[in-house]
Amino acid sequence: FLLKAVIAWRVVVDELSDPTRSTPMGVVCITMVCVFSGRGVVGEAVVLVTSAFHFCLAIWFFYMTYQFRMLPDPSWFPNTVGLAYASIKTWLYFPVPGKIMMMLTMIFFF
Repeated sequence: FLLKAVIAWRVVVDELSDPTRSTPMGVVCITMVCVFSGRGVVGEAVVLVTSAFHFCLAIWFFYMTYQFRMLPDPSWFPNTVGLAYASIKTWLYFPVPGKIMMMLTMIFFF
């Protein structure tokens, strides 16, 4: 995904402009957080940066679905509820930011 953002920035921007096409980015974030957790200092950095990006992606996703007036769809899971994975993995390394992300995730969905 990072290579795609460097090489084909316009494609990434185009994917982010539609809630349906931005779903794979949430899956990439979930995968990166699960793979890099427990990998030392590099893993900590990757988990924190990926979790922050996933949080921003979720906010952007909510904004876009509001703009398009879309009804909920099961394909929304990676960008919305999948944020809980990032919260838990962040909490393992950084308790305070992880708890803040968990609280915001619960506020978003309850």
